Amino acid sequence: MKKIILIGIILLLGFIGFGYYDQNMALGEAIFQDETHEIYFNRGRMVYQNSDSNNRQKIKLPERNLEVVETLQNKVKTQPPLVGTMIQKGLRLKGKNDLYFVQLEPVFKILTVCPAPVSQSDRIVIDKSENQLFFYQNGDIVKVYDVATGEKPHYTPEGVFAIANKTKTPLEKAEDAQLGVRWMGLKVPNERDQRVNKPDERAPKGLKYGIHGTNEPESIGKHASGGCVRMRNEAVEELYEWVQVGTTVQIRK
Repeated sequence: MKKIILIGIILLLGFIGFGYYDQNMALGEAIFQDETHEIYFNRGRMVYQNSDSNNRQKIKLPERNLEVVETLQNKVKTQPPLVGTMIQKGLRLKGKNDLYFVQLEPVFKILTVCPAPVSQSDRIVIDKSENQLFFYQNGDIVKVYDVATGEKPHYTPEGVFAIANKTKTPLEKAEDAQLGVRWMGLKVPNERDQRVNKPDERAPKGLKYGIHGTNEPESIGKHASGGCVRMRNEAVEELYEWVQVGTTVQIRK
């Protein structure tokens, strides 16, 4: 009986000790520390702790091994990365395949996750599953846009293409209204055109598939198009000014 009681006491003390250790010491691997912030990785979560208090917050991450590649301080909206987003204080983290932008102040949160750049050239990456378009300039992420892609998975072709042409489309013309105010044609080889059984010469010329505006802004963020990539008119106007003919466009699931 005494042995059972002794074992129970030892186990109880062990649980108490483990809980104390877990809460006060096992924050995990420290990846960033300064005079006011501490960031750790612990069991697939990013743990934030303000150095002046015991206040802790956690964010679940899809990756376990991330490294800090840049500290962002007082970044204004007009500056890349992430033009249009002001960051009082934050971090750029790099994983195996993606970049993570994390805001520390005024609120701890993930701002966006985007594919890591594969080169120092200008590039567009379109993620059909998330209906997002990522624009990179000189290898750095500039902006993330919500878009609409094909109503059915095979409508929007997948692969690596290029911008074939650029056209301004007057919105007042009824026949052009569905294309919004800008068109950037995609040079899609016939073998990537999954909507037809025979060659369609419009596709490789950039006259069938394109990135364009829309007169249906409510469709943005959805799978709703006949195959093109739709953007809000104000967004496609902005992107149009950055993108050059020949810019690489990767479309992925």
